[in-house]
Amino acid sequence: MLPPHDRAAARQLLDQLMQENPGFDPFDFLLAAGWLSFTDYEAWRLGQRPELLALLRAEPKLKATELAALLTDLHSYARAQGLIGQPQLLERWGREPGLLKIGAGPTKPPLDELLGIRFETDPTRKQLDLFHDSGATLLENRLREALRARRPDAAVDALEQLRARRPDHPQLGGWRQLVDAPATLATMPDLGGRFQVLDALEPVARQLLGQRSSARDYLAPLWTALAEALTEARAKDTQTQAESTSTTARPHPAIAWARAEHWQQARAAIEATPKWNSQLKLMALHARVCWQDGDPLSARDDWLRLCWEQPDQAARLLQAQDFPDANLAAAWQRFEDSDAELDNQDFPAWLLLTSPGLVPPDPDLVPRDTDLAEIFAAAQALRAEPDQIARRETLDALHAGLLRAFLATRGRSGAQRS
Repeated sequence: MLPPHDRAAARQLLDQLMQENPGFDPFDFLLAAGWLSFTDYEAWRLGQRPELLALLRAEPKLKATELAALLTDLHSYARAQGLIGQPQLLERWGREPGLLKIGAGPTKPPLDELLGIRFETDPTRKQLDLFHDSGATLLENRLREALRARRPDAAVDALEQLRARRPDHPQLGGWRQLVDAPATLATMPDLGGRFQVLDALEPVARQLLGQRSSARDYLAPLWTALAEALTEARAKDTQTQAESTSTTARPHPAIAWARAEHWQQARAAIEATPKWNSQLKLMALHARVCWQDGDPLSARDDWLRLCWEQPDQAARLLQAQDFPDANLAAAWQRFEDSDAELDNQDFPAWLLLTSPGLVPPDPDLVPRDTDLAEIFAAAQALRAEPDQIARRETLDALHAGLLRAFLATRGRSGAQRS
């Protein structure tokens, strides 16, 4: 979660968002900062939550005036990058739009004004050819907004107007796919096949809807509906002790919940699965959804267990560019650069000895392998009594490389103090 009063970190996050998409939507920033969950944001947009500000979960809690000051700064920063502000109505999604409430007291500028502007690249910079049809562009914009705001009738109307105006429009087939998808998917009895169709629809949505947030807002209810269907089917299988009869293997419901960015539901679905922590894919997914749901300790617990259970896979996760835990990724890089002779399975014990603040205080964090468990216990004992010679000798006998890494860390700490 982004520290709420760190302006430099806020600008750095905005830079990352603008690298992914050349624009800035304040709601995307709140979601990316971890201050707002998509589940809560979606519920507010659907009119199921009365006020937005009450849903923010920044720690320490942000005051309305502090959030207004931060957004004002980010607006200025976005303008300095050449982006142009465009109004966006704070309307309820669905067939009956209505104005939504932020729930803040008076601020300067008002929060609803700050949240009611998104920034895009300057349209005058775009190279328009002789065949550019501004009317078709306006209809595409209407399609985009209708799909994002979940207004199917408005989307159908805009699509028919676009087809009448430009029957040779190159994107007409893609727009038709997006408009028809909810009804098409709802009639598919094979949930595995439905997953594949929806998965293939994602790149179409990202291409036509533009910003990542628009595609996410459109796709989320489709993934949610599939997740609910998969959960129901899984429950029936459990009750009847029957195997799936789908022609395509059904994915785990947690995968669909995660694609909808409903992290709590994804976590609950995983934890309801017997022996989930012995399944590599579910462990890796559990770590990611815990991190996204604001529980870094549980996520790190999973990643360290993966180092013991699936060391090669854990290494790939920790080295990936999109690995979310920057502190753990940096520790892994130091581990890789260490002169000591270490294997991937040694990372949890090494981390305990060199960066103990990154190790979750979980008494059940113990490897299943007997030898690894003995080494980890010795590392724990040495961490508790770092100056005890007997503790050092025990670890040295079990894993001399870990002792050398520990002593090197102690030596650097001593040098810095002196």
